Amino acid sequence: MDTSDASYKRSLEYLFYGQDPRLPGEIMRVAEEGFRSSDYYAHLGLDAAVSLSNSMSIADIPRIGDSLRQSGCSMNSDGTPRNRIGLEIPSGQLLITKVFLARCTAEKASKSGSEDAGGGEDAGTTPLVDRGQYPKHDSVFRVKATDAKQRTWFVFDHHLVLPEYLVEFEYVMKHTTVPEPPLSFMTELVEKGVLQPQNETEASDMGPLARALVKFLYQCDQTAASSSLDAATRILKTPPVVEAEGTATELTQELISLHGGPDLSAVRYLNLHSNKIRKIENLGPLVKLQTLIMSFNEVSKIENLETLAELKTLDLSFNMVRRLENIKTLSTLTDLAMNTNLLHRTEDLSMLRKYVYVCVCVCVCVH
Repeated sequence: MDTSDASYKRSLEYLFYGQDPRLPGEIMRVAEEGFRSSDYYAHLGLDAAVSLSNSMSIADIPRIGDSLRQSGCSMNSDGTPRNRIGLEIPSGQLLITKVFLARCTAEKASKSGSEDAGGGEDAGTTPLVDRGQYPKHDSVFRVKATDAKQRTWFVFDHHLVLPEYLVEFEYVMKHTTVPEPPLSFMTELVEKGVLQPQNETEASDMGPLARALVKFLYQCDQTAASSSLDAATRILKTPPVVEAEGTATELTQELISLHGGPDLSAVRYLNLHSNKIRKIENLGPLVKLQTLIMSFNEVSKIENLETLAELKTLDLSFNMVRRLENIKTLSTLTDLAMNTNLLHRTEDLSMLRKYVYVCVCVCVCVH
């Protein structure tokens, strides 16, 4: 090769070499020692050349097909899996090679149905490439029938192929696209009062989020109703067995006495977890209260806490609070749990920096 003539660069290409299931471990051997001679491949009953491709899919199809067959996946006649639900493809490797194609020509009378560089499932229907068929050429290319830009090259002289990079990769399976929620679903949300703002300010704040949240809720609804879930997913979606929640809907002094004791002025810890309380009230006598737990209720507003001068821990997780308000007066408060509420204003989150422990890990909050 005359490198003084710059035109030789037109024959240089970067092509993929994939894992051939008929040559286990070959890709790592090639990365360390280089490609074998054409005679070696011919002796194994393969194309008498180094098989490469400019298409990652063509280079990796033989490995994918072999992996699916070994896992017991039933295949269609075109080599695609019949059932794609729960399908997993193991991570793979490719070599990026620098190739001097030199005198290159198209394959003679090519049956372009073959779509792999290393001999796929239909390799036996395509004549093997041999240099004897192309005495005046150094390489031959085969065009994919459905896409002329995707090609497989056969390089007869292995010295013309230099492995340069070993790439490891994995496939991220694309999920089924969920259609837009029908009008009936949105009507159902309105009737249930889901995401319904309480005033004009909240309506303005939630307006940009409404469409995304409705689509998310619809996707959850469709997933839960799907009958094609695998066993593991069905188990994960099985509701846990939980204790029956309380029936209290109002925070009365009688309820406080039941959980805290008759002397309200001495109560330091009050746990009202898992009731149906909708409003925080009647806490005035709890002047010594340090911990208040009201998670898993139906509280929509933080209020009536100004008398709790010694409050250190407040747990309002799993409620329906939309705004962080009326907590600036709680000078002793250090721990605040607000996860899984309806917080949606970034301004509210700036108020949380002063607390030692804050939990808002799964709030409905979009920046």
